[in-house]
Amino acid sequence: MPWARVLRSGQVTLPKEVRQRLNLKEGDIVDFEIKEGGVILRAKELVSKQPAPEGLEAFGRAMDQLQAAAAGKFDDMTEEEVLAFVNAAVKEARRKGAGKTKPARVKAAAKA
Repeated sequence: MPWARVLRSGQVTLPKEVRQRLNLKEGDIVDFEIKEGGVILRAKELVSKQPAPEGLEAFGRAMDQLQAAAAGKFDDMTEEEVLAFVNAAVKEARRKGAGKTKPARVKAAAKA
């Protein structure tokens, strides 16, 4: 079982075996869960702020579908009314979807 020494400043160098099993590279983020008798260390990957090209294409297709479906439906509404409608729909979608999905792109922790 790999081990490491805690330095004066609280720093710990993760053993190579641990870094390899969790696929950790310099600058990666790790998560700690304190349990009775120990700590669980998990590798985390944050969602990139740069959209992937395939994501942009999918977003464009979805916007085209939305535009086609909404054609003429908002003609008698003011811009403020349309924005209020869209904001309410987004809030409702988020409320319904809350807790149903896992955080995006989280790496699985290696089994001990």
